[in-house]
Amino acid sequence: MLLIDSWYDNYKGVILLVRIFDGALKPGDQIVSFATRKKYFVGEVGIMYPLETATSSLRAGQVGYCYFNPGMKNTSEAKVGDTFCHIGMEDKVVPCEGFEEPQPMVSVAVFGCRWLLLIRCGRFSWARFRWTRGSSTGWTTASNNSSQTTEV
Repeated sequence: MLLIDSWYDNYKGVILLVRIFDGALKPGDQIVSFATRKKYFVGEVGIMYPLETATSSLRAGQVGYCYFNPGMKNTSEAKVGDTFCHIGMEDKVVPCEGFEEPQPMVSVAVFGCRWLLLIRCGRFSWARFRWTRGSSTGWTTASNNSSQTTEV
């Protein structure tokens, strides 16, 4: 199973868009991530038709969504390009080649006259944005007659 994309839902947690290469994925299956080595129980699987439509299983060749129960709480655990497999099959499954950490592709600059308020709002906004999209990183730079850089 290859992870294609992920997003955060307030009720279900992190939802994964996956492609199944071999076998089947059903609710109740226990799977493991090759990148993080964490284990999860599958809560629901389905296809996007056009929105989430639950099915009884995903089989080889299908692309669909799944989420875990108990859920994955942070999108940083869902690394795009990661391989998942059933527990006990780790030595038989070869991870998909080409897995790399995603690099951010969008730059945003915000300028304000009240720099202290900007830093406070910027920290909250970037933290929230990084919580919902795993491929983002952020830096806040403020200037008030002196340069100061803070990691978000």
